[in-house]
Amino acid sequence: MTIAYINLIIILIISVITDKKSYKINNKILFIGSLFGFFLNSVQNGLKGFTDSFLGFILPITFLFVLFALNMLGAGDVKLFATIGALMGFEFVLYVMLYSFVFGGILAFVILIRRRLLLNRLKYFMTYITSVFITKRLGVYYDKKRDGLEPVMHFSYAITMGVLIKIITLM
Repeated sequence: MTIAYINLIIILIISVITDKKSYKINNKILFIGSLFGFFLNSVQNGLKGFTDSFLGFILPITFLFVLFALNMLGAGDVKLFATIGALMGFEFVLYVMLYSFVFGGILAFVILIRRRLLLNRLKYFMTYITSVFITKRLGVYYDKKRDGLEPVMHFSYAITMGVLIKIITLM
């Protein structure tokens, strides 16, 4: 296992623990992990490595900004994806994002079934979509004060599973 994979696993473990405790992911670990990714890839592959890290870092921020702006995804989750991209590169993080959202959808479905919230959340979603079409404006989807923590899941779990699935596909 390379040093990048070891650092990635350490970052994921810390992120899951802090997310579970506080619904936040530690910015310091993400900042250090991102800097390390830029440094490591630059040393190992020069400008090509730096470019791959940079694209891997920017891609999640660019693609996921809308979900963050609508409160559908937390800032820590976006930054965790960016850190993964800085460490592992553009292609790796692209697959991790795909796998994470598929796994996250499955996990959300299971949580909603277990909490008996599925119909309630489907109605909420349909009301939101209807409102967007009627007003022709995107509003905030989730509001902690209005909705509480009941419909929230720790997306770091899905991101971790996305990374594990990507690693397994590389073997």
